[in-house]
Amino acid sequence: MSKDYDLKENPSFCMLGLMHTYVNPDGNVLPCCRGDTTKQALGNINEVSDWTEIWNGERYKEFRRNMMAGEKNPTCSFCYDSEKFSEFSTRKWRNMQFQEEYDEYIEKLLPSGEITTSKLKFMDFRFTNHCNQACITCGHSLSSSWYDFQSKLGMGAIHPKFIEPKDDKIAYKMIDDNLDSVSHIYFAGGEPMLSKFHWYTLDKLVESGRSKEVDLVYSTNCSTLNYHGKNVLEYWKEFKSVSIMASIDEVGERFNYIRWPGDWEKIYKNLRMIRESFDQINAERNTHLHKLCYSPVISSLNVHRFKEILVEFQEKQILQESLQYDIAFEFVFFENLLRTPKHLSILTIPDQHWSYVERILDEFEEWYCKEFIKNSPVLEKKIEFVKQSISKIKKMKELNQEDLNFYDQKNEHYNRLIQEYSKMDEVRGTDFNSTFPELGWLYK
Repeated sequence: MSKDYDLKENPSFCMLGLMHTYVNPDGNVLPCCRGDTTKQALGNINEVSDWTEIWNGERYKEFRRNMMAGEKNPTCSFCYDSEKFSEFSTRKWRNMQFQEEYDEYIEKLLPSGEITTSKLKFMDFRFTNHCNQACITCGHSLSSSWYDFQSKLGMGAIHPKFIEPKDDKIAYKMIDDNLDSVSHIYFAGGEPMLSKFHWYTLDKLVESGRSKEVDLVYSTNCSTLNYHGKNVLEYWKEFKSVSIMASIDEVGERFNYIRWPGDWEKIYKNLRMIRESFDQINAERNTHLHKLCYSPVISSLNVHRFKEILVEFQEKQILQESLQYDIAFEFVFFENLLRTPKHLSILTIPDQHWSYVERILDEFEEWYCKEFIKNSPVLEKKIEFVKQSISKIKKMKELNQEDLNFYDQKNEHYNRLIQEYSKMDEVRGTDFNSTFPELGWLYK
């Protein structure tokens, strides 16, 4: 097949299968962070002496053979599901983003699925679940703060509080082996600002002088900018570009509830410091490469609240003027539609409430296009993307849960989860009904 076919028409081809890998805190290796953790992993770094045993192991080779043949692999169900209701998926986005790397990696791909290089251009290693928030849309596997909370809810824990590699050496070796080849790094968590592996990576890239060639992307709760006397704002000045996808789902008390025990007042001040730092860097370089975007987990809790959230961002002065020049803000803001926990997905919103949500979404779309982005020099492109994004939300709601293959969850587990989540207020000292008075139907 041709390059054009693979990048645009092949239903399973993804550049990430050739130049990238993802490591979960429990050591499981998946094609990317969207990989379905309920399906078979490609390997586990805790079970090998060198990660290349996984990179060119039988499961990874089979995955690549399937990918090249246009055969869908269950591990990638998130993207296949996305393509049922959206023109975009992570797979399609990465194919566009890294299309210039195609020839280089295809030359190194053997018919067996083996790749003759272990050098990665894109890294996403999450070697710890260390996090200071127990977000309602998360869980212990990606947040250590869920451990004690989970016990109080009566939910058992499979792993210890902090989930990290059994031997740090393999984690540091994975980082070291790719420092001379990487051009793009995605840091998420856990909370990356609390990860020793995050700071090790930054230090190594700055010391080697490679930082000027590397793009950083973060999913961070922005609760802290410091780590053992180091300030991340100073580090970010050394990199080619930095894109923050701030994990901000709401504002005020609603934010504090969803991202418990979050402190909105503290976090928006950190966001303002990031904005001011990025504005200064962009002005000095005459670029727009340091970006502060927002990546809310879109769920039944906030799908009707986009306008209120953005108005608060305006009032708190945490929006960059430079984001008027492209669709990066919109791309990130509307991208993350919640799939699990399922009871918070928009799929479970009752019809009566959904009629209200649809009306609010229509009003928001008109406000966004006529007021919020009216001064953008790429106005038409932004309007088109926003309309597509609102349409994507509506199309997802039209699906049944059975239409989606991502994250298998047995009915008995789902019902138990609902009961456990209903105890949340008692354990946390919060009040769902007073915080979300319009959503009383959610925890009847």
